[in-house]
Amino acid sequence: MMTTLLKAAFSAASQRIPSEQDMLAELLLGEIHPTIWDELLIDLADPEYVQELEREAAKVCRQGEMTKQLKEAQVACQERTASDQDVLAAFLFGEINDQIWDELFAMPESHALFRKMTEEIEEERRHGRVRKWSERPRGELLHK
Repeated sequence: MMTTLLKAAFSAASQRIPSEQDMLAELLLGEIHPTIWDELLIDLADPEYVQELEREAAKVCRQGEMTKQLKEAQVACQERTASDQDVLAAFLFGEINDQIWDELFAMPESHALFRKMTEEIEEERRHGRVRKWSERPRGELLHK
């Protein structure tokens, strides 16, 4: 039996293109680094983090067509404990979000926006309203 979070995570994964689904499956079937696993366990102890995951899960309204490899990962994950399944769901949602951000950053519109933001920040810096991160003790940003 699968936890609600893991079901939603696999539904979200099923909406990705086949090559991305297979990559996600490989990550799930491989060994997740113990440090990442421990960090996710700590995150899952935080009720606010769990609520964030639940909101993410609630956004998933349908399941798409899954590749064979993603189906195999789903079956393998079902055999894990509920706690492990929630860690895997958090990991899977994180990977999917990374893919989405990568897609957004690759868009030409994003490059123009980043250039504009950089110009605005440099202008603020020239007027002394913002300092570079490295210009403050312990790397703090200063905004007047």
